[in-house]
Amino acid sequence: MSKQNPYFLSSGVELDEKVHLQVFGLKETNDCPDYSVSQKMAERVRVKLVKRFKIPIVFGETSIRTRDRRFFARWETDPSTSTEVLAESIPLAICRLAILITDKHK
Repeated sequence: MSKQNPYFLSSGVELDEKVHLQVFGLKETNDCPDYSVSQKMAERVRVKLVKRFKIPIVFGETSIRTRDRRFFARWETDPSTSTEVLAESIPLAICRLAILITDKHK
């Protein structure tokens, strides 16, 4: 995958494979789950990150009702340094955040 801005990654195979490698350390991508579109798979990503980094990750719907990017995922280090991403769906928001966190902590 080329170096893309994680805040704007699209859901799909390319992002799913990156999550598979960076979050779970799994290089085999033949049966890579649909992390970026499945709520169930995205929850596995969230749980793995919380266990690994010991920092809460919250997600939900923003109060701003726009057509796109109305969902968020936030890594709550503390009120002034939390990292938040917006996306068209919760699974995509969690995956974007996962890439940001794992890129930062390689």
